[in-house]
Amino acid sequence: MQFGSTTELNAEAATAAVRGTLLAQVTQKSTRTTKTGKPYLEIVLADAAGTVSFKIWETSPWYQDFDMLAAPAGVAVTGTWQASQYGMELAEAHVRPLTPEEEQQVLTGSPELVARQQSDWDCICAFVAEIKDPRLAGVCRLFLEQQETRFRRAAAARNFHPITSTHTI
Repeated sequence: MQFGSTTELNAEAATAAVRGTLLAQVTQKSTRTTKTGKPYLEIVLADAAGTVSFKIWETSPWYQDFDMLAAPAGVAVTGTWQASQYGMELAEAHVRPLTPEEEQQVLTGSPELVARQQSDWDCICAFVAEIKDPRLAGVCRLFLEQQETRFRRAAAARNFHPITSTHTI
């Protein structure tokens, strides 16, 4: 099974172990130590929909594969996933780099997400077009032109703050 997103993985693995592949980008990898001084990795993967984090213990056969990763590497992680009281757990894991097509899929997300992002982008552009102050409007347009690609991919506040144009600038 291939998970469509981190959100889908988190939902599927919440109640039972599920085997599948997640296409994502490594956003964080840190080496930590247990109370007894044994090292482990804490990995955070992200896609256009969200994030998932998990630990890889030093005794795991796939520890070295994950230890070689560096952010922001695009990866396909196959394994048995299950949420527990300690967070997401991954067993029988295999990791490989993403193909260019898979990387594009990770960055853009599902067709529903792409449509929602386009709607959000149109709303932001309309809001900027309504700005009365020509200097502020110019700065905003320049920002949107220069940062459009990065801005469209940004996940910040997407699910928390609805865009409203009740303010007059």
